[in-house]
Amino acid sequence: MEKQELEENIQQLSALINEMPDFVCFKDGEGRWLKTNQFSVELFELEHIPYVGKTDAELATYSPFFKDAFLYCEQSDKRAWESGVVSRCEEQIPQVDGTSKTFDVIRVPLFYPDGHRKGLIVIGRDVTDRKIAEEHIKHLAYHDELTGLPNRRYLYEVLDRELLQSSPVAILFMDLDRFKIVNDSLGHLIGDQLLQMVAERLVNGIAKGTAFHHSGDEFIVVIPETNRKECEQIARQIIDHYSTPFNLDSNDIFISPSIGICISENVENRISVQEMIKFADLAMYEAKREGKNTFRFYTKVITSQAQATLQMETHLHRALERNEFVLHYQPQIDLHSGKVCGLEALIRWNHPELGFVSPGEFIPLAEETGLIVPIGKWVLYTACKQVKEWQDKGLPPLRVAVNLSARQFYQTDLVEMVCKVLKETKLAPGYLELEITESITMDVGRSIKILTDLKRLGIEISIDDFGTGYSSLAYLKKFPVDKLKIDQSFVRDCLKNSSDATIVQTIISMAKNLNLRVIAEGVETKEHLPFLQQHLCHEAQGYLFCKPVSIDELEHKFAKVETILAKCGVPEAINQQLWLEEALRMARQDLHDTIRMQQGMTFKFKENNGAFIHTLGDGELLYRMGLSPGKMVGKELFDFLPPEEAQKKLMYYKQAWAGHCVNYEGKLNGVYYFAALRPIIRAGCVVEVIASCVDITERKQMEEELEQSEMRWRQIVKIAARRYPRTAERKNPLL
Repeated sequence: MEKQELEENIQQLSALINEMPDFVCFKDGEGRWLKTNQFSVELFELEHIPYVGKTDAELATYSPFFKDAFLYCEQSDKRAWESGVVSRCEEQIPQVDGTSKTFDVIRVPLFYPDGHRKGLIVIGRDVTDRKIAEEHIKHLAYHDELTGLPNRRYLYEVLDRELLQSSPVAILFMDLDRFKIVNDSLGHLIGDQLLQMVAERLVNGIAKGTAFHHSGDEFIVVIPETNRKECEQIARQIIDHYSTPFNLDSNDIFISPSIGICISENVENRISVQEMIKFADLAMYEAKREGKNTFRFYTKVITSQAQATLQMETHLHRALERNEFVLHYQPQIDLHSGKVCGLEALIRWNHPELGFVSPGEFIPLAEETGLIVPIGKWVLYTACKQVKEWQDKGLPPLRVAVNLSARQFYQTDLVEMVCKVLKETKLAPGYLELEITESITMDVGRSIKILTDLKRLGIEISIDDFGTGYSSLAYLKKFPVDKLKIDQSFVRDCLKNSSDATIVQTIISMAKNLNLRVIAEGVETKEHLPFLQQHLCHEAQGYLFCKPVSIDELEHKFAKVETILAKCGVPEAINQQLWLEEALRMARQDLHDTIRMQQGMTFKFKENNGAFIHTLGDGELLYRMGLSPGKMVGKELFDFLPPEEAQKKLMYYKQAWAGHCVNYEGKLNGVYYFAALRPIIRAGCVVEVIASCVDITERKQMEEELEQSEMRWRQIVKIAARRYPRTAERKNPLL
């Protein structure tokens, strides 16, 4: 009975082992296979191989695909017997589909009492999915989800390891210039896409090192075994890779990097990872202060500068509440009349200990910290209030220009804030001008809405530093702006650099064609004035007229400022002649625009050696007939009309040139028109004939349809009269 139960238990155990989803194999003391389960047979494809009694080495000859796996198992078996204890390890087993599976393998060596090997039990569990999950979790823990780059946690581990080595290691700390403007104007979705593209370009742009996403728009490159020269080369390569724009949502986005570099051999020994990153960060901010889109190496001087910046930030937070800010005003001169036509409000910081702090020092800091919003509100209110007080004194009413930063422009309550300031200060909206930069208009749709809402208040809008940004000229005509302000960098060198001169001329010409006013800033020498006057720039400002001064000081200098144009500019007679010619040009341009936009068509012609030459031709009707001014002006009838049609029109032209008013109807390319020719007579002679044409196609089509309808009606009546003569006679008195 006990033997039968034992056999049943063995059978049950065998059945259980055979159904297990694990690799199970029993081997004898020499490593020969005695028994295995179905999972093992399928795993090693042993269905047609006599595996019983074979060693792993022998099975390797039967199955070349699993040769390496079998030989590895044989070596692992030997180590298990030699150790004499249960062992555990992970093993890779290849699959016919090209992948491999990971097994957690346990080996149990069996021995006789005398110590000789009795056998071996090998059990392997498939842990492939678990390993993949672990790798995925590890990847998520050490990589940034947005960019796919290694993250800050991984960065610190890598740096800890690299700093323990004797070879120098460098950190390149990269921050994107103007990224916040992109994020604020185009939205976070576009901002995230841009970061992904930036990360991809960074990886492709470095020949050595590992790139990490530190946070936000900050990236770090760790370069082992390097030196200053190599770091400089890599930094330049990175900057070059960002010289071409990114195309996102139909926008060309220009992003430049500022890079700070810290090399371990240039700092104190035993420096921590956090300190080294901080030093590279400080060097990056130094690169931004130096103009951005560049790189700087860390030095001890930078640390002292950073401490000074931190101290300045503390002072800046208190400056508003302590009334340390003041406004200075720089007059803007009308280059036609020489009169002051406006003022630009410029903030100054009068610190009780530091004295006057340059705007170039504290404005970027205010932008970075967000203090620019309350400071900007104070500037707007104070400027409007002081200009209103100026007007209340009976002084000439002037427009005041106030700069708006990107942060101010995109604040949600900007329009309401401006409206409230105008109401509180009682300044008429027409005397306020808000200056924005080209970069602010990157998000065209959002910018147009904000600008339109501001324009509804009645204020003026100008684009500051024009020519230095990346705004599209195709969108410029859509923006509700009044003025373009030529950047002083072009004006300053326009007499020395032909390229700058061309830029200034082009901006002035383009603005006039868009019916915008132009103001040139940075006018410092008297030689600038004739150049700007000859190219009919509307306004100018700069040290030649007056440096920025307080409103009270300006009141005393006002009369003197208005004499500068007469003293330094072109003679008044010539200046007036230039503007008179410009007025005539604008009048002609308005006339041409009016003719071009009319629904009909206007043309003129003169007689020249017996031929009638057209001197004007424009209007919508001209294009509907398949013509254009280029095909008509300077040509005679036979140059653009079929011979028969030209011969017919020639008769009317001759009658008009003889002094008669001529009206006629014509048809060209399926368009009917009515033309009225009127001779222009001077001193008893016809000197020109002007013609006006209107489209009568619709009327002619209606007449044709009526005529055809009447003809069909008459045919019907005639047919009825033939069939029913008596009835038709009674009912139709026309028959």
